[in-house]
Amino acid sequence: MKKDELARLLATVGGPYRVYFLDGANYSDLFCLEHGAAGWSVTYGERGVKIWESSFPTEDEACLMLLAEVVRSLKRPGLLAGLGPTTRERLAALLAKKAVPGSAYQLSELDLRHGYCLETSDEMWLVTYYASNGVRTRCERFTGESDACLYLLAALVHHLERPDLLADPSA
Repeated sequence: MKKDELARLLATVGGPYRVYFLDGANYSDLFCLEHGAAGWSVTYGERGVKIWESSFPTEDEACLMLLAEVVRSLKRPGLLAGLGPTTRERLAALLAKKAVPGSAYQLSELDLRHGYCLETSDEMWLVTYYASNGVRTRCERFTGESDACLYLLAALVHHLERPDLLADPSA
């Protein structure tokens, strides 16, 4: 994924510009995409001070990380509704079409020993990651199914190093 593709995707899903900046450093409560001699980085800053930075050898990896961070930060109902009906069924069809191994994810609340799992609980949507020993190591909460599905897709892209999963968001 290139910077211009990321910009189009964020515009499509309704990511507000006040959350990210794609043209270098801007540490005003924004996720930033930066390119320098050492490669690409995703940074976050507050009140003009850089809080954290993740470095990547390629533009593709940095763009996917920024997408995942923006999606993670936007936990409000319907904010990502611009993608249309991003339901479990649509996500399942996309992952099957792209030949993502079923061992990496589970779209129902069945027993999963390793990978990402999409679950519902008390009107919340959960994207949970289980380590290889079956221990739940991460859990992100969303109020909307669309937000949870998009986050799961971004997590799989990053985890499996499969940028092609986002190549056609309308698929």
